[in-house]
Amino acid sequence: MAPGARDRDFTADQMAEMFLSYGSNLLTAMMAGGKAAVLVMAGHAVERELSFPKKGPPVFPGLRWQTGHLRRSVAASPEAHAISEKEAAASFGTSVPYGVKHEQGWAGTESVPPHIRRIKSRSLFLREDGKRRKVAQGIAFVRAHERYVTYEARRYLGRTLETDSPLVERLVDRAQWMLLMTGEPPSASQVLQGGTP
Repeated sequence: MAPGARDRDFTADQMAEMFLSYGSNLLTAMMAGGKAAVLVMAGHAVERELSFPKKGPPVFPGLRWQTGHLRRSVAASPEAHAISEKEAAASFGTSVPYGVKHEQGWAGTESVPPHIRRIKSRSLFLREDGKRRKVAQGIAFVRAHERYVTYEARRYLGRTLETDSPLVERLVDRAQWMLLMTGEPPSASQVLQGGTP
């Protein structure tokens, strides 16, 4: 619940008049609430959907944490901007190609660049003084090739949006009330102060 929500002693007409008197500050406050919401949602997507260990039991529909590239792109993506004098938008997501494929699902041909694979069974060992010592790592050279792959839709962003949708209203409401109480539009960090609602 937004701060001061229980102490609202305004009629609907008084509230409308107050909102109109704030002009562009109202849009700025709403953008701060939206930015606060997408900051929290991006964090939830990383924590709940993209942080499974590299090994272990199946984690579908979540994704295993391999390099951290997808996690970093989601964590850095939240932004809010004005669309017009009366509208604003806030968003989070990823532009990492495989992240988009995992979110939406995809089937098609991918190019695999040339690379080296480590193969334990091809490693060379020497036995000296009764001890076995590895002298060369077994490797295989893989040429560039095409492969057909299928990605099932995992909807790691879509699930976060569904789960956290009430959060958006609460944080935008909080930002508006902070504007009404202080006369100044808050920042996203000010909206988030005191913990996540």
